[in-house]
Amino acid sequence: MNTPPRDLRRNPKPSDEFASWPPSAQEAYLTMKESAKRAKLERDALRLKQLGVPPPPVGLPIASLDELTLPWERWMDGRIHRLKHGKHFTGDLKAVLEEARLAAQVTGRGLLSLREQMAKNYEYVWVQFTDYSILVGDPCPCGGRKLIRVHASLARCTRCSKTSALIPR
Repeated sequence: MNTPPRDLRRNPKPSDEFASWPPSAQEAYLTMKESAKRAKLERDALRLKQLGVPPPPVGLPIASLDELTLPWERWMDGRIHRLKHGKHFTGDLKAVLEEARLAAQVTGRGLLSLREQMAKNYEYVWVQFTDYSILVGDPCPCGGRKLIRVHASLARCTRCSKTSALIPR
């Protein structure tokens, strides 16, 4: 029985002998790869836009949490915190929520937030910072596939025990 030489047993990859390709073929291959990469980025951005997920920031307007008005690092312990208007913050509730989102982006964490306004004197912002933020159905950034749902918007990975804010698809 004749067996093929060792290097012919597998299918050759396009990059095996890239240096031996004609320059026009090399250029066409690199153009095709760049075009495929760009198409994938556009497809992913469109998918996230259709899901209502805001696009990732190109450049954050701040570099650290020190530039924010509230002490967000104090509330980044994974617990749920109720921030009361007049006690923890002054001003608009939407501005506090936006600052919380910015704090989560700067630190690379996930955020669960809720605005509660019962009357003019009773305004609250509920925040919970998580270790990650992932789409529902995606694995944990550590690679763990088994996520235990704590509630509809929060899951804990069984592999690394980190929490993730779940973004609906």
